[in-house]
Amino acid sequence: MTAPNLNVLEQVVNYIKCSDAIASRYQKEAATKQASDDKVRGMIPDVVEALVKNQRLPGHLREKAASLLADPAKALEILINTANHRNQAEAGQMGTPSGGTQKKAHVRGSLNSPYVGGRVTEERDSDRILFERLGLR
Repeated sequence: MTAPNLNVLEQVVNYIKCSDAIASRYQKEAATKQASDDKVRGMIPDVVEALVKNQRLPGHLREKAASLLADPAKALEILINTANHRNQAEAGQMGTPSGGTQKKAHVRGSLNSPYVGGRVTEERDSDRILFERLGLR
């Protein structure tokens, strides 16, 4: 063989080696991605059940949520909406005190009234003191 033919053969062998290295790397990356996708698909039912159990998702939307969670962009949108959502237990009931169970003397009677600032028949500490100082007791 002549020198130019040897050079071409070396180039072909180098090309084949590079192609083999690229293909091997791609196969490893594809296997890693496939394993990650399988893990995500396996976790989706657990995520949907946790969302329903913790009142973050109505029960009738299970299948729709499962299909949306397979897409990473949609999963992040769901995460944003979930972070902004409060369930009934967290939101509490309007008009009820939060943060403690202590009752102050001036609101004790109005806690049982459905009207804010409404009159109550229960005698408060301030009423008792006023009546004593006026000599009505």
